[in-house]
Amino acid sequence: MAYRYMDELPVEALVRYKAKLDIVGLHQCPYKLKADEWTNNPKQWPKIEYPDVYHYLINTPGVFSQQPKANHRSLEAYNFFVSGWVQTVLHIKVGTNTVLKADVKPSWRVTEDCHHSWVAVDNSACVLTAHCDCMAGLGESCSHIGALLYKMEAAVRLGYTDSACTDVPCQWNQCFTKKVTPSPVARINFYTEKSQQQSPSGEAPRNGNSSEIINPHFRTWKFV
Repeated sequence: MAYRYMDELPVEALVRYKAKLDIVGLHQCPYKLKADEWTNNPKQWPKIEYPDVYHYLINTPGVFSQQPKANHRSLEAYNFFVSGWVQTVLHIKVGTNTVLKADVKPSWRVTEDCHHSWVAVDNSACVLTAHCDCMAGLGESCSHIGALLYKMEAAVRLGYTDSACTDVPCQWNQCFTKKVTPSPVARINFYTEKSQQQSPSGEAPRNGNSSEIINPHFRTWKFV
């Protein structure tokens, strides 16, 4: 359970986690803060842009060394965001810093419980630190953290952090995939709409086995 996350950390990880909270100015683990302390208002989010996301995931020194994280795999987390895996993003103000959190569905087992990610950003949109309760979360740059950062970046890019009406940004923030219903492979269309239009029959080409679909693109999975 996320509420007891800090209490169950090994000693070495706990020391690092407390140091992280000190950087942000937090006196309590974000997982233990009450629900009414968090706010849903993208207009108050830091104006984080793609270079800020890239710098944190790639150039920021890692936890256990002074070498850059260079976590290029986390850059793929953009697909998590566009797929609706990132749930509503909430935030709190800690001095001049902002801590934002969101539940993020697991990348492969989307029907299981969400992971809980949070990031801390200063008033210049510099990502100070981040964390997730997934197995890779101690590395501070897992894909769930990346997905949360991308949702924040998208809010800035789409103008939701500057919108005059608060209702529109909040409605956008709550737009995500709530439930994923499994589907047999035979019913999954792995082809893009463009690829189907190029087919003489207008349908995705199949091989000899009707339940197996050949996909030359390996980019778009469309559930039908």
